[in-house]
Amino acid sequence: MTNDLKYFIKQTAEETAKQVVEKLNTSPLHNNADPDELIYQDAARKMLGGVSSVTLTRWDRSGYLPKHHIGRKVCYRRGDIDAIIKKGGRQ
Repeated sequence: MTNDLKYFIKQTAEETAKQVVEKLNTSPLHNNADPDELIYQDAARKMLGGVSSVTLTRWDRSGYLPKHHIGRKVCYRRGDIDAIIKKGGRQ
């Protein structure tokens, strides 16, 4: 292997590692996240792996993930979302 190729592989690995650490630090499960922060419905759906709005409504009715309203907007507490993610979605 040439030195240029070794350098390229090393640089790529370092950049990838930095990106992974950055993603982990901005993860919804990161320790610095405020559990009382309200997350809008679309962002909550994405955090929960793309669940549908119907699923969120069903979870609210059952008490599994209660919703909150800010005006007409539907929101969910970050702490509630994180708890669901930590237990893998199991009720």
